Amino acid sequence: MSAAIWRQVREDFRASWRDLLLYYLLFSILAVLLLTPFVVGLFSRFIASSGQTAVGNFDIAVFLLKPQRLLLALGVASLFVAVSFLRIGGQLLIGYGATDQVRVRYDQALLFVLR
Repeated sequence: MSAAIWRQVREDFRASWRDLLLYYLLFSILAVLLLTPFVVGLFSRFIASSGQTAVGNFDIAVFLLKPQRLLLALGVASLFVAVSFLRIGGQLLIGYGATDQVRVRYDQALLFVLR
């Protein structure tokens, strides 16, 4: 790669690093606030179904063999994937704006991905 490309990459990053960092931090906080109740609910049901404080592989298999619990686990996993895609989408939006010399603020990117 030529020096001109690296220079442009450095300038684009320099113009957008604050918004990228703020978006990442804000989105991480929102993700924790959104996902924590679902994960706690899943683990509470899991521990309650086993009747013990320590669980093994067999207990995990028994827990997931019931359709309702399997759907709950798949729902939580789907939320994790969706949140990851939304986080990456906002970061790409900020980065793409920087390549076009358009500042996309972190709050604009957050509102865009949450619509």
